[in-house]
Amino acid sequence: MLDAASQNIVDYAGWPIGPHAVEGEEYDGEGQRVLTLRALAVASVAEVRVDGTVVTGWRLSRRYGQLERTSGSWPSGFGRIQVDYTAGFDPVPPNLVKLCVELAAKAVAVPLDVSSETMDRRTIRYREAAVVTGLDAAALERYRLGARP
Repeated sequence: MLDAASQNIVDYAGWPIGPHAVEGEEYDGEGQRVLTLRALAVASVAEVRVDGTVVTGWRLSRRYGQLERTSGSWPSGFGRIQVDYTAGFDPVPPNLVKLCVELAAKAVAVPLDVSSETMDRRTIRYREAAVVTGLDAAALERYRLGARP
């Protein structure tokens, strides 16, 4: 259940929040100066390639997971940019560990053969018990990929 709860958090956030390495992640160029990686808390970028050729002349925003070209812009075109990097929070923030345990505990409490139950005009839908919603979703917002500066 902890693995399932952890995967729910990763799915909601849009990236593996814990430490991980990525090799050859492909990006489409849009002719902009800034390229946003699919991660936050980027620890380091080992290499950036354009059409298979290593390029320099960029700087990294670790916090936002963005690469800015210091001279010119990233080329336009599908899959032209490849990036090798490491990212993720190390250690995973305690509030996320707690949230993962709470989601797993909710999932364990869900009866497998009952989808919902009504008592005194109140209905509990068990299939939704382990889903990231409400306050859990609010706690994850700062770790979620989306529009960034």
